[in-house]
Amino acid sequence: MRISFIIICIVLSVVGYTFFSCDIFHEEEPAPFTMQVFPDSMEAITGQRCVFLVKIEDEGGGRGEGEDVTITGNANNSEVNVTPTKCSPGKVAEATVIPDTNNIGTPISLEINGQRNGMLRSINTSINIVQGEDYLKDSAEQIRNRFIPWLAENYPEFGLSNETDWTGTIVTPNILIVANYLFFSDRWEMDLTYHVMIPPHDWARIYLRQRFEEMQPSYAFEISSLEAQDTPKPITPPETVLR
Repeated sequence: MRISFIIICIVLSVVGYTFFSCDIFHEEEPAPFTMQVFPDSMEAITGQRCVFLVKIEDEGGGRGEGEDVTITGNANNSEVNVTPTKCSPGKVAEATVIPDTNNIGTPISLEINGQRNGMLRSINTSINIVQGEDYLKDSAEQIRNRFIPWLAENYPEFGLSNETDWTGTIVTPNILIVANYLFFSDRWEMDLTYHVMIPPHDWARIYLRQRFEEMQPSYAFEISSLEAQDTPKPITPPETVLR
């Protein structure tokens, strides 16, 4: 009887150890994720806001699936501002670099990192600094304001009005025939593109991307001729944002 009791105790000990070691010491692998950065390079002048889009997607199950990924950025001789620093799968963060005179003559190498539960993803991109200046600000703001009252009346769900605060920056500064300017509100990125030509070819277009939600524009509108005071009309948005 005593021997049987000892055998039973040994068996229970082995079973208990196996259960304990499997359930307590075995940790689930971290959930993998992908990180997409757009664009893969950029050309800019000093003072330009260079905004890279960073999108996170879950790639499989595991520990931390669905949780935020921490986004950071590093660049040579430049500050990188990431918003938001914690990005949920399916959402979009923005990594912004503003070149200054210290960057003239040396490309900016930018590394964007995503980290979650010890898993790291890194993507390298670059900014080539060219000569130029922002000569479009005043005209771009005037043309932007031609769209705003019409949008406020016809698309009130956008939340845009004459009181909306915008931060603007030139893009593609050395393209002369088609001028490009970006405006950022709290919610929207507006890409303004206009044709520097005489009527009736003096069109202007805006493309709207919902910040932190989308990688590409979801709405687009056109004034067919600025001088003719044409009313804005919806058009098909492009597949990518302008940078």
